[in-house]
Amino acid sequence: MTGEKPMNETCYKCSKYLAHPIFPYIGKCKELDIMTVEIREPCQKYVEQKIEEVKEIFEAGGILYCPVCKDPIYTFEEYLKHKEHKPSKNFLIDETIIEETYPG
Repeated sequence: MTGEKPMNETCYKCSKYLAHPIFPYIGKCKELDIMTVEIREPCQKYVEQKIEEVKEIFEAGGILYCPVCKDPIYTFEEYLKHKEHKPSKNFLIDETIIEETYPG
């Protein structure tokens, strides 16, 4: 895929991006109120997640979730291992996920 930006230079890494909990390449931009699919270049509203904000989450007893590994993250040290996966405390709420679930 020529010309495609690396994942660390896309809206996927923006702090305003809400990733889908199952499909992290699908998400919503909170700032522009639009859905995004696949890897996109960041817009003018791009704001990278700040380390200080991540530390504050853990200091307050919060957790993050890794959308790639599907694991909860409880410490800053664990966060560093998953940093490239863009762990988040906020996710896109998929109200149609029940339609994708099989009974039984």
